[in-house]
Amino acid sequence: ARAGGVVNVPLGPKFGPEEFRRAVEEHVLPRLHAFAPDLILVSAGFDGHAEDPMNYGLVTLREDDYYWVTRRLQAVVAASGARIVSVLEGGYQVRG
Repeated sequence: ARAGGVVNVPLGPKFGPEEFRRAVEEHVLPRLHAFAPDLILVSAGFDGHAEDPMNYGLVTLREDDYYWVTRRLQAVVAASGARIVSVLEGGYQVRG
């Protein structure tokens, strides 16, 4: 196994699409390309969505941001011949 397969990119307590996209472009994608994975697993949740009440308005991503990052990951897969698997995480019950 190759070392260095984890990329942590701290974004701070409050961020929006610009910071998120910049972090993906500058930190995540270059490492993915260099690593040349055989498989990318995406555990997707929507906690960062602007309308998620549990993030208290601190993160303001929208549908197009999730679409954008998915397309970027698909480009990595296309370039490397890898596979990608996306799983939507469960949620929580806000009321009741």
